[in-house]
Amino acid sequence: MPTHVRNWAIFIFLLVAGSVAILAAKPIVLGLDLQGGIHLVLEINDQDIVTHELKTSHQNIVERLKEKKLPEPTASAYEEESLVLTFADEAQRDQAMSEINNYFSGFAQIASEDIKIRVQLQRTYLNEIKKRSIQQTMETIDRRINESGIAEPSITRQGYNKIVVQLAGVTTSLDLKNIIEKTAVLKFKLVESYAADKELLLKPHDGKVPDNLELYPQMDEEEGTKEVGWYLVQKFPEVDGTLLEDAVTIHDERGLPAVSFTFNAEGAEQFGKVTRENLKKQLAIVLDDQVKSAPVIQSEIRRSGQITGSFTLSEAQALSIVLRSGPLPVKLHVAEERLVGPSLGHDSIQQGFVSSVVGAILTVLFMVVYYRIGGFFADIALTLNILFVFAFLAMFGAVLTLPGIAGIALTIGMAVDSNVLIFERMREELLSGKTVRAAVDAGYSRAMVTIIDSNLTTLITGLVLFVFGTGPIKGFAVTLNIGLLSSLFTSVIVTRLFYDHLTATRRLQTLSI
Repeated sequence: MPTHVRNWAIFIFLLVAGSVAILAAKPIVLGLDLQGGIHLVLEINDQDIVTHELKTSHQNIVERLKEKKLPEPTASAYEEESLVLTFADEAQRDQAMSEINNYFSGFAQIASEDIKIRVQLQRTYLNEIKKRSIQQTMETIDRRINESGIAEPSITRQGYNKIVVQLAGVTTSLDLKNIIEKTAVLKFKLVESYAADKELLLKPHDGKVPDNLELYPQMDEEEGTKEVGWYLVQKFPEVDGTLLEDAVTIHDERGLPAVSFTFNAEGAEQFGKVTRENLKKQLAIVLDDQVKSAPVIQSEIRRSGQITGSFTLSEAQALSIVLRSGPLPVKLHVAEERLVGPSLGHDSIQQGFVSSVVGAILTVLFMVVYYRIGGFFADIALTLNILFVFAFLAMFGAVLTLPGIAGIALTIGMAVDSNVLIFERMREELLSGKTVRAAVDAGYSRAMVTIIDSNLTTLITGLVLFVFGTGPIKGFAVTLNIGLLSSLFTSVIVTRLFYDHLTATRRLQTLSI
């Protein structure tokens, strides 16, 4: 046996052994259309993103003015893409103008209007903020799903403001949907006043919420929609949930489910300062615009705390998951929800399996009948090709979908196409009177340009489908591209090794093609 044939044979044997080991250790992940599951389309409102950015900018600029002992705005308003700050007089407005200009330099236009300052965010900056918010939302959703113990979620962007979440194998959607869409914005705010009735609470303020305060309800946890009290709290939080390090489900002193949270170093320092400077005051724990509890600060607290309420165990577990994974930048709206039944997936698997097997059998029989020994070599290469494709999918955790099965079926046909070109070239060379060895060499060398050309153009198309396609289209592109690369190796290298071994060990006068 020639040295190069022996070396390639060892390499191919190792590939086959490795592929079998991978498939034995790690099963292929089936997609939503094959094993059923949940399909969610989540939508983000553009104005919610803009409003969130305006609120964040407002809070930051007030903190900077406070640090530098400059006049703070007495009122504020959010008008579409603008933040309007109102000052006591023009002199205070002018004193604050320089700092506001410095903060918003490069991404907003600043204008004075009497005692007001209008901040108009630039369009390019808003587009970047929207893009960043959607990406952050996708990452947060991915963390939450992984925290809940579900592996291999499919999370893709659809259009400019929608996110598609597909969870294969999941058969119930209620708790999971709550985990995914819950904003989980946690804030700790000092309480100004409390009353069981909203009108009674606002009566000292002429029925209006003061500009430096916010109004939040406390809900009956069992009934869900019934307010049991109202709180007026400071507008800007003392500490927020972005500084949390961990959150776990525990049982409180009454034996009821609760959530224990732990701050990171920065959060612990801020929380310690707030609790130390505000002893005997109430600190409201506000989650998604509702007051969960408002305990009185008895002593300095730095590192950890608890969120209590009439939680069920599943509610407490869901809350700890969303707090650990971080808050969503904006609220999500469920635009579409589908629960795909496993019976549909079973039918799809059966039909896809039958079609692929029938196609493979017909291809194998045709090659053996028409090309004889060459067809036998091509069939062995085809078998290895399919083995390598499935091993690659399993190794990298790629999801096999129904269009992916179609891609494999197409790969079966294209895998032997290269050998057809080679065998027809070899047939022409034999008919011209060349020896078997010369015909083999000429057949592979002369067909190579055509093989590379046809496979390369299809590969480019597959790459375009993978980059710009979503969902089923991307699943088709994955298996098609993997199959193309694998078939190039098996149809050109593997079959050539068989012929090299055959011509080196036997003095062939003729070759039946």
